[in-house]
Order: sequence, then C-alpha cells, then structure tokens
Amino acid sequence: MHSKFEDITLFGSQTQFESNQKIITKTKLSLSQRTECIIPGLVAENRKFRLGLIHYPDPDSLKAGVLIASSVVDLSNSVIPERIANMSDKTRTIQEGEVIAACAPSTCVDRKFNSQDLSSEDLVKDLLENTNLDEKQICAAGGLIKNSRAYFQEHLRTLGEQD
Repeated sequence: MHSKFEDITLFGSQTQFESNQKIITKTKLSLSQRTECIIPGLVAENRKFRLGLIHYPDPDSLKAGVLIASSVVDLSNSVIPERIANMSDKTRTIQEGEVIAACAPSTCVDRKFNSQDLSSEDLVKDLLENTNLDEKQICAAGGLIKNSRAYFQEHLRTLGEQD
C-alpha cells in the first residue's frame, strides 16, 4: 500500500524460487485490449507447499503484453485467483489449461506495519484521499472504518476484562 507519507508494507515473505508450482487456467477466456481481470487458476501438479508467491512463469511461455500480478496465495484452496492484465492493443485468448503463472514456496509470511509517526486518523485520512472514490463513497468508507475501530476497541476491552 502507498500513502503520500510513506510506503506501507503489510506483509513480508521469504521465498525459495528454485522450487515452483505451475498455475494453469481453469477456463478459456478472451482478454480485451488494455483490460485486467481476476481469473480462476488451478495448481497443475500435486501441491508441495501451502503458501506461495505468484510470479511470472517462464517468460517464453507468456504472450507479449500480458502481465501477472505478484501476490501471496494459499494453495490449499481449490481455486487460485490470478490477477492478469492485457497491456497490448490486441485481444488475447488464454486457453483452458494454459500455464499463466508460477508459484514459489513461501517459508515465512510476516504481517508488518511500519507507519512510524502517523496517528491512525492521519493514516486513514491520507489513504481515503488517495483513492478513486467520489465524496459519497469516501464518507461511507470513513464511517465504516470509524465503526470498525470502535468495535475492535470495545472487543479488546471486553477481552481484557476476562483475564
């Protein structure tokens, strides 16, 4: 995530790129030019690990102008969502069973939050300002964040009383 104050790392990962699983498409689809979508993928072989980092498969196997989003996924799910973008001026067809990504095992996934001197109010305000939401949506999102914060504070207080 990125705010105007800093880059915010939500998680870190340790990955071994020498052992890959191939992710194949579950269905045939056509990607219009300059579009992106999330497509269902499957692990091609037996799952050798649970968590993995999605990345490009062999560069020679991908069509020109197609990008794959790098992400951490849970391979124990039956369907692996894969974000793919067609950056070219032509429609691209991806066949069922085609290798769309590779997945390297992640040995460690740590949740991190490295916001140094920002208050939570400043961070929320900054993140809401840097979205593509209209004024009504920003107000709704801000209200949802405020309600969630109040809920979690109450929940933590209740847990503290039970000790």
